[in-house]
Amino acid sequence: MSGGGNVSAREKALRRQYEEAKAALAVSDREFDAAQGKVTRNGDPASVAQQEHELEYARDRFKAARERECLANKDWNHERGRSEPQLIHMLRGRLARNQSVKQLFDPLNMDADTADETAPAPNEQRRSHPNERLHNNHLHTTVREPKIL
Repeated sequence: MSGGGNVSAREKALRRQYEEAKAALAVSDREFDAAQGKVTRNGDPASVAQQEHELEYARDRFKAARERECLANKDWNHERGRSEPQLIHMLRGRLARNQSVKQLFDPLNMDADTADETAPAPNEQRRSHPNERLHNNHLHTTVREPKIL
């Protein structure tokens, strides 16, 4: 995410921390699954205690990684919101409240259904999500219009 002049150095650093926390969570998740699989497949009663201890350790590491990822995401999103241009924030808010607007996709947020109670997801502009990358430089609005749709 380049962001031009709207992305602060702090936001970039927090984004890196969030990406690192997501990667650590993915590793921890795989380790937890592997430990769980060992306990499930265990045929040796002598090693049950050791494997259950390893599973508990992996579970604790997974919980800690999930908490770090959650906090890093929260910090990044807070900073991301602070550097958002006020005009864009106001425009998006007004469009989201309009009954005719169904979707809003832009460089900062992705809202596939403006009528639901779910908050817009941040546009992380991941290469693996073409819709996020597609909307990295413009606002896309989908409207409900019975005469058209």
